[in-house]
Amino acid sequence: MGRVTRAGVVGVAALTALVTGCSSASADEAFALQLQPVGDQGAWLDNAYAAGTDDEYSTESTVCGISDGLIIESAEAQVTVTSLSTGEAVFEVAEVSCGAWSAGGGLVPLLLDGSWQLLDLEGEMSVTPLEFAEEPESLAIVAVADDVPVAADAADGTLVGFSGGSETWRIDGDSGLAAVPLAGGLLGVTRASGSLSVIDAASGEVLHEQSVGGASSVTWSSDGFVLQEAGEAILVELDGTERSRADAVAQSIVPGTYAGVTVSLDDHAAASNVVAVSADGAPVLALDGSAVVSADGAIDGLAAEQMLAVSADGSTVLFIRNNQLVLQEIGADELMPIRAIAGSVRIADGLIVIEGTLSTVVMGPAG
Repeated sequence: MGRVTRAGVVGVAALTALVTGCSSASADEAFALQLQPVGDQGAWLDNAYAAGTDDEYSTESTVCGISDGLIIESAEAQVTVTSLSTGEAVFEVAEVSCGAWSAGGGLVPLLLDGSWQLLDLEGEMSVTPLEFAEEPESLAIVAVADDVPVAADAADGTLVGFSGGSETWRIDGDSGLAAVPLAGGLLGVTRASGSLSVIDAASGEVLHEQSVGGASSVTWSSDGFVLQEAGEAILVELDGTERSRADAVAQSIVPGTYAGVTVSLDDHAAASNVVAVSADGAPVLALDGSAVVSADGAIDGLAAEQMLAVSADGSTVLFIRNNQLVLQEIGADELMPIRAIAGSVRIADGLIVIEGTLSTVVMGPAG
């Protein structure tokens, strides 16, 4: 399977399962499931957070992305790529700025002399000129589906697909769009104006489009989407065919669609009380009535809505308690408080990133 990535901001709509009131499924049934999450491995915490956090990297510059242990920053008409482990600059470009935070992993748009170029951190720091039918005012990589980068002009929401640095397709949009990579090289797009579309990321062909109640009422699955309407959860295949509906509400599963991680419609229906899932699809936390439990027992005082992230191997969870970020190893009684929250929390490249008004802080794992 090709690379599928999308950076996530904690607090936006998460991957969901369907529940009716308090879940009637048992925790044992939940832990016996095997889900099939599709998405960026960087949406899960680095397993080394089981030992807590260690060094912090703080910057007042604009952060354009994090990939492969590197952070991309822009300040005073210069873009710098810095190693998070050593703090040393490994790449610098003067008289240039970068686009908004990239959801494309190591792909970061650069604006040089009025023309956009694409910096590839995973391609030996290569820079490729981008050719547009119409030069955008601002640019961000909103998704990468099966190695096809898809960018958006933040000014008007126009979506553009690329191949080899050349624009291959363009779709008009609006500024309130959100894009999620799906299975099979497809892209799910919702717009704040109240519509959704399924797009072939390679060709730009719109395979399905329909009006909905707004982006907040849509949760993408790898092979469809779930609409929340008037207390009903409606499971719909990617061609618009309704599969089923139930009097249900959505139970969030971490990491979630905010990070470009989706599961199948079948998983949505089966995982009625799963709270968090590991990268290999094993349920990590589940609801037992209203209590959050692991296979080792209840997590004292933890509510599902406090959950922010889970490690790739399922050993460690990140949650918020009393406005503090807290790590806890599953099965351990000891809590590892990190710091008070002052801004939004993002999981990027497996790392905890706190974006405040004046600075961005990356919390490195201790392990």
